[in-house]
Amino acid sequence: MAQYDVSDVIGKTLYPTRPLDVYDHPGGNVIGTVSPPNPAGVVYSWVQGSDGSIWWMFNSYNSNLTNTTGNYYIEHDPGSFDVQALRQQGVITVKEKIEQAKKDNEDLVSRIGDIVKWIALTIAGGLVVKAVVERKSTAK
Repeated sequence: MAQYDVSDVIGKTLYPTRPLDVYDHPGGNVIGTVSPPNPAGVVYSWVQGSDGSIWWMFNSYNSNLTNTTGNYYIEHDPGSFDVQALRQQGVITVKEKIEQAKKDNEDLVSRIGDIVKWIALTIAGGLVVKAVVERKSTAK
């Protein structure tokens, strides 16, 4: 199963794939439910529960869901959010990020190599021209 970096989800809209309970705080009181195709909201942050679970944090101004803290939370459960909707918002997997970084690094090394080759050719060409000019100067 593909894994995503939770920090990449901040600022993105999550869409549930099934009805999900909405809480006033992680593991707290249920204050509502969000069902497809309605968005759960724009992720403001995330917190890790005491049991290691991940809870997405939303600001209540993104929704009609309100509570005293101004935030609401939905527990992350694999498969409970539409991954395709995240991908459409530009979120890529950790594996894809690593592959992209490798490609970017290879591209950078290749560009540096090309620059070094052109510098070396320019220097060599300059030395050849200098030698030819010096030879013609001494021949006169």
